[in-house]
Amino acid sequence: MTDPIPEELQQAAIRQAEQAAHQHDDAEVIRLLGGQAFLGGLVFRRRILHFFHKNYDAVAPEFGLDVRLLIQICLAGEQLQRRYRLVFAATSLLMLLGYLLDIPALIVLGALVAAGANVSRANAASRHAQGFRRGNFNYAACVQQYGRHPIPKRIEDALPVPGQNLILYRGFIPFIGAGIQESGWSFNCALNAPRGENAKQSVTPFTATELYAHIKTALQAMQLPGLRCMDPVFVHGTQARGPEDLCSGPWQRPAQVIAAARLAQCLGTSERHMRHYLCVQIADWGGEIITTYYVRFVLRGNGLYVEFNRYFLGPVEDSYRKVDKLAKIRWQERLQRWLAACVLGPFMAFVATLLLLVDELSRFAEAFSMDRYVRERAEHIEYSASYNFGAGTSLREALSAPTWRHYFQRSDEDFNRKLIERKLLDELADFLE
Repeated sequence: MTDPIPEELQQAAIRQAEQAAHQHDDAEVIRLLGGQAFLGGLVFRRRILHFFHKNYDAVAPEFGLDVRLLIQICLAGEQLQRRYRLVFAATSLLMLLGYLLDIPALIVLGALVAAGANVSRANAASRHAQGFRRGNFNYAACVQQYGRHPIPKRIEDALPVPGQNLILYRGFIPFIGAGIQESGWSFNCALNAPRGENAKQSVTPFTATELYAHIKTALQAMQLPGLRCMDPVFVHGTQARGPEDLCSGPWQRPAQVIAAARLAQCLGTSERHMRHYLCVQIADWGGEIITTYYVRFVLRGNGLYVEFNRYFLGPVEDSYRKVDKLAKIRWQERLQRWLAACVLGPFMAFVATLLLLVDELSRFAEAFSMDRYVRERAEHIEYSASYNFGAGTSLREALSAPTWRHYFQRSDEDFNRKLIERKLLDELADFLE
């Protein structure tokens, strides 16, 4: 076994790796999904918001996506749509008032205002979407424009917190949010005294904590852009109210962070309900290609058990890439859209008014149904000792494609995979020598 690396050098390597890491590993994903928030319309935005709005159980980790920023972009789109719906409702009332009072001027005025509002609405949506086109997108400007939008508390509570290291999963596989499993293997290494000429040499004892620290320091010293090392602990959702008592009450969702002292106890152990894995993740192509490794070391007797799992999280699905099909509008097309918006403006006013009423009624019904759901959930949890608090999937995983989009992505993923796997095995062998 090699001599332990001084703590000062370990901290220096970690700082260098953090400084060299890519600052916006999710830039491409944010660009695509942010543009989809304005081009995909109400259906896409509501899907994103409802994913967190209706979640009262555990929170899944979101890899390769600043989900908070995406939520804020969708809320900005909802706010824009609601503003124009209110304008359309006002013009509808104006035209209705002119009809009831037999004042044609009010009808004409309402139609003109509706036409102008429809033109402004189309231009506003197009302007927002144009900001997410390839070549126009600026991550810092996006954060500046949308990052200050307030997030409702119900959604805020369902977002991953910084430093999340406690993952409660619902199904069979604990590694939720990481995508598709590509490979996995394990082996047991006997830590016996050497034979032959070195038979008198004793075996230097070590702990799993020292082995994890050696591996993480060596990986971070590589200074690979997009590389992260994490220490998540996995618990099945039915064990949330086990010995650890990870829920503060039936109305509360499970915790997302476990104490450092409890995490240290999990290193290198095989507890039945809670297990730690070293998570090594490398994000490439602006967050579209993410390869995640889950590694576990367990010392038992004179043997070292090594478990290795590799997962692949693919790029955003083609159906959510409309912004890449958004071409620069020529003046002829702009004129056509302006004329169409003027003609359809009065009709849009009445349609938008109906949609506004339906939306308000649905909000009321949804609030009532959610409150009822929360009460029923709390009652069910109280009388069911095996309630599953675990998360099923992440938003990024739900929006991803199962494979690469073209050859270069596969080539880069293969390069990162071989680089990380070789480094892991070399450092393990170096540590045990």
